[in-house]
Amino acid sequence: MIAIVSHFNSEKYRIRKHLASAVRTPVHSLRMGQTAKVIGRVVPVEGSLLAAPLTGRPCVFYEVIVEEYVSRGRSSTWVERIRETRRVDFALDDTTGLVRVPSRHEMRYVAEKDSQHKSGTFNDAAPHLQAFLDRHGFKSTGWVFNKSLRYNEGIFEPGEAVVVSGLVTFEDDPDGARAPQGYRDSPKRAVLTAPPGGTLVASDERESTSYA
Repeated sequence: MIAIVSHFNSEKYRIRKHLASAVRTPVHSLRMGQTAKVIGRVVPVEGSLLAAPLTGRPCVFYEVIVEEYVSRGRSSTWVERIRETRRVDFALDDTTGLVRVPSRHEMRYVAEKDSQHKSGTFNDAAPHLQAFLDRHGFKSTGWVFNKSLRYNEGIFEPGEAVVVSGLVTFEDDPDGARAPQGYRDSPKRAVLTAPPGGTLVASDERESTSYA
């Protein structure tokens, strides 16, 4: 019962529910001030890319979580020790157009953990894993043995299907990607921003990116 209650109160559940209930809108139909969900392929903007810490994969967003297996009396559990996330501006292409997703806005997310590593008693942390731990001031060894650690990395990478929900605004488009509405109008491009008092919501899980 406790596990069921915990699931329905979890952040991941709330994000999935939000994205499932939101109505998908094609980029070419976005309107100023509406709250919209866009599903598209990730496109880097202005050459901005990150290197994922554990795998070096190019991406526009990454999350790395390191957990330690800890014994507590008669029970044992995984305890989060490190969480590192980073994001740069990117765009989504849904074949009807491009919408920008700026990194200056707070974002709630679910990132598929598609890279897993472990280290433990008879398995020393690989050099790149140890370098990540060192950067966070965390030791992979205990008093005698190595700590039992697991490392999970999730990314949004170029070409991957991602869904983002947010408030639609428009900004000047220096590339002229959006045709002007009148001869005195400057070209505009669509942007997904955090609504007042809220955040962007995003996921690369297959269940979320396949919703109609």
